[in-house]
Formats: sequence, structure tokens, C-alpha cells
Amino acid sequence: MPLKDSKARCLFPSGNAVVAGLPQNFDLRSRPEQATEIRLATAFAHLSGWQLLARHVRRSKARIELVAGLHYCQTEPALLRKWVGLSSENQRVQPYVVGRPGRLGPMFHPKVLIVKRGRAGFAIVGSGNLSAGGLRDNVECSVFTADRDMLGHLSRWFNELVANCYTHRLRGSDIKSYEVLYDKAKRARVGTRDLQRRAEREISAAHAASMHRWKEAIGYARRFLRTRGFHEIWTNNWRPAVNNIKSALDYPDFDFDRNGWRKFYSILPFGHLIAIRRDLVFRQGGPLKAGLRNLLDETQPVDQRLDAILAQRGRFHVHGVGLNLLSKVLAVHNPQRWPVFNDPVRQTLKHFDYEAPRGGSKGRKYRALAELMQRFKREAGARNMLMLDPVFYNFYAQKLKHGPA
Repeated sequence: MPLKDSKARCLFPSGNAVVAGLPQNFDLRSRPEQATEIRLATAFAHLSGWQLLARHVRRSKARIELVAGLHYCQTEPALLRKWVGLSSENQRVQPYVVGRPGRLGPMFHPKVLIVKRGRAGFAIVGSGNLSAGGLRDNVECSVFTADRDMLGHLSRWFNELVANCYTHRLRGSDIKSYEVLYDKAKRARVGTRDLQRRAEREISAAHAASMHRWKEAIGYARRFLRTRGFHEIWTNNWRPAVNNIKSALDYPDFDFDRNGWRKFYSILPFGHLIAIRRDLVFRQGGPLKAGLRNLLDETQPVDQRLDAILAQRGRFHVHGVGLNLLSKVLAVHNPQRWPVFNDPVRQTLKHFDYEAPRGGSKGRKYRALAELMQRFKREAGARNMLMLDPVFYNFYAQKLKHGPA
């Protein structure tokens, strides 16, 4: 999930680890070969990350300092052996590990790379460790700087780090004793990963919507979408309503007058709006129109846009406006992404054992519904979300309005 900022680029093609301020066409791998000084401090060091850089570091004639942490035994012994082997071949390479004797100190957690040629150079500081995940595959964010003052600050920090009594020059004998503990920790991490996956599943389930009679609902939707009845009501009623709604509301400016607002309330497809609240809502024209314009801003999460109007303390709160009205506008604005949510939809979903996420705001519940309806739309064969409304409305009218089938 790279940032959408043009100056936040990935270090490696098709990666997720972005670096804000990274120059265009920057090649991390070629820079060490031209450097006179390379300094790396990383909390965890994995062979997968070193392999992305090793060939270019070996070619370098720079003075190289490599510092790794030992917290949680995450740093791989195989990587430390590579560092010790490189230092025996090349006296300019100095590998270190950080650890306190006898007790746990503050966690060593930096991720700092400094590459200099003379006084000029660059540094990358951020969240990614020395691993394929940290440099390329994980969702990471770092910052690139070539500012000489900043490079000076970082170099002085590194000097203090290496001079610290808890930073030790790495020896081959250190790795032997560490590897025994690393293997024990590795076995323990299997259980930790299982707990992590369980936590992720439980949290995701709490935020996700579900429909227990999914196949039954999909089957009904597929059948109805192929009927002449669907095509007639879609062609004659629902599809023309899209332009009628836009016209009534003066979409996307929302500079409508009272007559346009009343016309909007009279359009029944995509949700019957309760007229008793119509004039009350119109009298709140300032926040109403500003809130509707904000509702179209797809750079914001949809739950935030909705809650800005629906929540009592929302920035554009309008008393009397509900999710039916707002989802009607959203669906017309972006029919590929947003479904309508009205009483026939609610009743039909309830019939098919729809379960909204636990807790959260009205906007968050709608967001979960929209995510589920994306899948529903695909499996039902609907071209857009708007087509699902007559499907749900027909089921409600035929099966539920006068009692259960």
C-alpha cells in the first residue's frame, strides 16, 4: 500500500515499503559501490534483507559499520556469520551487536542507514529493519534526507552508539552461544504467530459484516437479475432516477433550492425518504450542503464522511438526516462502490441473517456493509451497486412486506 504522494516511492519495484522524499530513479543497491562510508543500525537483521544489498556492499571500498540488536532473538545467526566472514576478508568492515549484561535494558530499535561520499551523501531513517520485508515487502514508511546538517546529526548519533559500552564488536564465538537461544526463541515464535493470527481474525471479525444465508441470498439475486421484471423496473424507474436525483440536488455543487429538495424527496427509487423531516432538514442548509459536498470526497474514509453528518458532534451534523438519505447520494455519486441502505434493504438483509459489526459508529457499520456488498455484487452478477436496490426491494415487497414467506 504505497503512499499516493509522488515523492514517496518504494525502494524496490512492486514493493510496499515507501520512503518519503526519495529521489526519482534512486537505486539503493548501486550507492554503496560509490561510497566512502556506510553505517547501518537495525533492530533486527535477516539474511533476506542482507542479500538485497550484499553484492554491492562487497564491491565497496567504504568504511562499513554494521550494528544489529538481539532483542527477542530476532536477528538471524546466519546473517551474523556473513558479517563476521566479511569483516575477516575486509578490515574496513566492523560488525557489532547491542546487548546489556545481566538485565534487559531499553529496547534497541533504530533503523538507520547512512551512506556518504566525503561530506555528501544520504540517510534513510524509518520503520523497516534489514529484511526483505523491511526493505521491500512490508508496509513500511521511512524518510530520505541528503541534508548535510542532518547527516552530521545522524553521524554523531552513530558515533555515540558505537562508543556505548553495550555495543560489542561481533566475534564468531558470540554467534555459537547466541544460536542456541535463537533456535529456542524461533520455536516459541510459532505459538506467538498463532496467537497473532487469532487476534487479527477476531479483530477483523469484529469490524466485518457477514451474511449467514449467503448462498440463498446470492441465488435469489442472480435469478431476479435475469428476469424481465427486473429489466422493466430498472429501465423504467431505477435507472432514470439517477439523473433525476442529480438534477434535483444540483449535483455535485448541491446548490439546490427548496423545490429541488422537495423533488429529491419525491423520488422513490433507492429509498423512500420520510417527508415529515424534509423541511426541518432543508432549514439547516449551510451544514447540509457543505456536508453533502464533503460526502463526495473519496480521499476520506467513507465512515468519516458519513459520521461528520450523522454524529451529533460531527462537523456537518444535520438533525433529521439518516443513512438512507446519505447512502442514496453516495450510491448515485459512485455506483461501483457504494450501496444504498434503506428499510427494504435492511429488512431483506435481516431475513438472510445479515450481521453488522459489533460496536462502532453508523458510518463504520455502513463501511462494513459496503465491503460485503462489493463481494455480493460480483457474485450476483450485478453491473453496479444501484442494481442491488431493486433486487432487495422486490424481495421485500414480495416476501416480507405482508409477513414472512
